[in-house]
Amino acid sequence: DVQNQNITANTEDWHGTNSASLLENQYDYQLSTPWRAIVSGTVFLGKHGFFTADYEVVDYGSARFSFDAADQSYESQVNDAIRHSLGVASNLRTGLELRLDNFQLRGGFGYYGNPYKNSFDGSERLDFSGGFGFRFPRAFVDFGFIHHEYKNSEQPYQLDTSTPGSWYYGMVVPTADLKTGTNTAVVTVGFKL
Repeated sequence: DVQNQNITANTEDWHGTNSASLLENQYDYQLSTPWRAIVSGTVFLGKHGFFTADYEVVDYGSARFSFDAADQSYESQVNDAIRHSLGVASNLRTGLELRLDNFQLRGGFGYYGNPYKNSFDGSERLDFSGGFGFRFPRAFVDFGFIHHEYKNSEQPYQLDTSTPGSWYYGMVVPTADLKTGTNTAVVTVGFKL
């Protein structure tokens, strides 16, 4: 990571423009991403299309950072936080494409499991997709649509409400349960030369 900080103040008629900046800060580290295993399969429906499915297991808790020797204590804190908050998630993706002469019809479904050990910290995501297309000897046009859907909870602040004697003992922190959906549509036109 490379970080640059500077500020410029324009005080108009008083002292004009003044600037200050810090030396560039560079921090080197390594990240080992989570391990994952995938099993995939496809069934062909002759010349009329295919069905495909992927099952994936991801151990998000196996991710690790490696910092410089001077930051070993912080490295342990970060890696402990990853190990204690992230877990194993299962993902499933399926798709079907049917071909009728120059016309193709597609549909798909995806389920992405919760990467957190505590379901309050995050949730699953569902994807629904569909599309159709036309193929010609020298051109094609495709229409695609995908809907992502997920739920999560947000709190404006966190309190340890279990500490007796504190002014917020037993208090309930307000929580917003959110359900979010996003839609994406794509049109692709291509020509073969």
